[in-house]
Amino acid sequence: MVSGDGRLIKVARGHADFLGLVVHLGALGVITRVTLDVQPEFQVAQSVYEGLAWDKLLANLDEIMAAGYSVSVFTQWRQHAGSIWVKRTASADEWPAAIHGATRATVNRHPISGLDSQNCTEQLGQYGRWSDRLPHFKMGFTPSSGEEIQSEFHVSKEYGATAIEALLSIREKFAHLVQAAEFRTVAADELWLSPQYHRDTLSIHFTWIRDQEAVNAAVEHIEQKLSRFTALPHWGKVFTGRHIRAKYERLPEFAQLRDRMDPQRTFSNPWLEDVIFGTSEN
Repeated sequence: MVSGDGRLIKVARGHADFLGLVVHLGALGVITRVTLDVQPEFQVAQSVYEGLAWDKLLANLDEIMAAGYSVSVFTQWRQHAGSIWVKRTASADEWPAAIHGATRATVNRHPISGLDSQNCTEQLGQYGRWSDRLPHFKMGFTPSSGEEIQSEFHVSKEYGATAIEALLSIREKFAHLVQAAEFRTVAADELWLSPQYHRDTLSIHFTWIRDQEAVNAAVEHIEQKLSRFTALPHWGKVFTGRHIRAKYERLPEFAQLRDRMDPQRTFSNPWLEDVIFGTSEN
């Protein structure tokens, strides 16, 4: 990566600053080259299970999320919780006919109710390359609806069901703006500014209609309701909270890292100074 003073810096796992550099929000420099670890190609298939009830989801959340290699629950915050999208490897057992009352779909589905499934990756238990199955949408096709705003909040996995139940109590404040929402779990990591730093999380995603003012109001309600769970937002999606920096215990070290990497604030901007470092005069 190129630092603020033009130096070319190379870091790798084990480097003293590596865990602070990976999630840096553009504050430290410009990435010019990344070398990735890879593993041999493997096969994945996915099936959708429809008609999941809220009480079944809340009572069995951990078990549902452990039903495959990758699992998402899609909801529109209506009478029923929605559908379970299960992606499994070829070494997994046979597909069950139902998962906690949700039954296996016999036709392809789209996460947004009413949209054609042609843009979605293959379902119905058909195995294929992991790269053709793990995404919800085919490469080169329009993902989601194509006209949307997104938000996502991460809470500790242990509070997942309670957090969902809390949002159910105020769904009248936001459900009418939702195209689709998604629950998924993410493993803990060691990255300083990651919402998963030292905690497994349940991620609560929202795909909103394109109405920024209404979405901002809805997000404020959601943030207030989730505040007792130390919810952290997805950095690249819409959130309104401006005091989340206190929730990141490694932020002081990150600020010191920025002082070394970009002492002249070449990469600074008002958003970084306001939301991350709390030094904006605006």
